[in-house]
Amino acid sequence: MPVSTGMTNLLLCFILGGCSASFRIRHNLARDQILEPVVLRKPTLEASLGVMPKYQDYLEGYVTGGLVETEGRPLQGVTVHIADASGIGGATFEDGITDDEGMYKSRFSIPIRWNRVDFTGSVSVDAPWQVISPKPEFVISYIAEAGVLAYYAKPLWIPVKNTAPPKPIKPVAPATPPKKPSDGFDGFDLGN
Repeated sequence: MPVSTGMTNLLLCFILGGCSASFRIRHNLARDQILEPVVLRKPTLEASLGVMPKYQDYLEGYVTGGLVETEGRPLQGVTVHIADASGIGGATFEDGITDDEGMYKSRFSIPIRWNRVDFTGSVSVDAPWQVISPKPEFVISYIAEAGVLAYYAKPLWIPVKNTAPPKPIKPVAPATPPKKPSDGFDGFDLGN
């Protein structure tokens, strides 16, 4: 009996926990740019051997950065979009909004394939703003065996400019001459 109970527990752990243990992040070389990084194991829609679910590891966390105007002032209240420039499928990023200091924070989830992540993303903003840095791209790199996470971006602060057409200036109406003081009989027809 004890052998079958142990085998049942082992089988349950295998089914519920996946085929192998998740990786850990031991060295975060991007502490200021990638916040709360974690490796999660999620079940996929596929099944192996017909009954057991397959699992996929994902690198998740928050990527941060900042937006400044061309004059160097932080830009607040602008929506930041991050897109997959590397062509890796399955990576998702939530939109971020800049705060009073021009900083944005965007949640990401990137699949770990072949025990590593090499992801290139690009940053864009909502109109009327436009990114003017030469390459608004960044790279997230993770090596699972070593547990090393790195982030490469140049620059952390992305300059943007306003591309909205200038508002037309209304012509100023000529000033009207002041009225003569009334004598109290205005509006009466006194034969004048």
